[in-house]
Amino acid sequence: MTQDHETALKKYLDLCNEAYDLLLEENRTLKKNTSLSDAFLQKKQELLKRLQSITTVLKSLSHPEAGPTQRARELSTSVQNKLMKVLLLDRENEQLLLKGAMNGAEPLTERPRSAATIETVYLRNDRPRSTPPFNAVISRLQKAEEAQTHSEV
Repeated sequence: MTQDHETALKKYLDLCNEAYDLLLEENRTLKKNTSLSDAFLQKKQELLKRLQSITTVLKSLSHPEAGPTQRARELSTSVQNKLMKVLLLDRENEQLLLKGAMNGAEPLTERPRSAATIETVYLRNDRPRSTPPFNAVISRLQKAEEAQTHSEV
C-alpha cells in the first residue's frame, strides 16, 4: 500500500475520532434533556461533508499489487474499532432523541373523564351498546362518579 493510502487512512481515522468526540458531546447534551444548538448541528453537517470527501478519496485510490503495509493494516484496524464505537454511540443518541421526543410529546388521545364521555365516544364509533365489557365499564365509572360525588358532599 502506498503512502497515499496510509495518509488517507490516517485522515479518515482523525475524522472518526472527531465524529466520536462530537457524538459524545451530543450524548451529554441529550442526557441533560437539553436541545441541540444550531451551531452543533452545523458542526455535524460539516463533519459529514468531510467524511464523505475522504471516503471518496479512499475509494478512488488504486490498490497496489504488493498489498497493504503493516502500518496500513494497523490504521485499518483502528478505523474499524473507532467506527464500531461511533455506531454504538450514535445508536444510543438516537434512542435518547426518541425518548426525549416521546416524553415531550402530548398524548395521542385525551383520557375520557366521565361515563357519559365514554358512552358518547363508544356510540360515535358505532359499537353496539349491549356488549358486556362496555356495560361493565360504564357501570363501574358511574359508581366511581357517585362515590366521588358523595365524598365531596
